[in-house]
Amino acid sequence: MDVHLASSSIDVHLASSSMDVQLASSSMDVHLASTSIDVHLASSSVDMLLAASSTDVLLAS
Repeated sequence: MDVHLASSSIDVHLASSSMDVQLASSSMDVHLASTSIDVHLASSSVDMLLAASSTDVLLAS
């Protein structure tokens, strides 16, 4: 489901909304980063897309 949403315009919309900030500020972000999902996303073009957006800067902070 995560991969499907990331491939659609919905991901871009969510990343541009305050919801992304809320998720990044919660323990859910840490949980996802600790799962194989993080590795899977990092290996896909989605990582490049996020890295090219302001979302990457926000998460890096």
